Amino acid sequence: GSSADGTPRQVNDGKWPFRMEEDGKGNVVVAISFPRFMDTSLLDVDVQPSYFLITVRRPEKHDRVIQLSLPAEVRTSDCSAQRSQVTGELVL
Repeated sequence: GSSADGTPRQVNDGKWPFRMEEDGKGNVVVAISFPRFMDTSLLDVDVQPSYFLITVRRPEKHDRVIQLSLPAEVRTSDCSAQRSQVTGELVL
């Protein structure tokens, strides 16, 4: 969802810790600390040029979302998502 002026809302339903930084090579790196035991198949990742939205599907409960604006516009075709099996952290 967006606010009245069209900018994406900042949402973090699950209060997951995250960090966002630019790596100096023109890349925006986002790392979100999801619980290690959370099944990766429940994560629906949607990266847009100015924000990302991750929906955590929760059967029989309300889904939770994290949606944050990115500090710079990104090329969605160049995006990737990797999840650590050790820590549960998801890196975009």
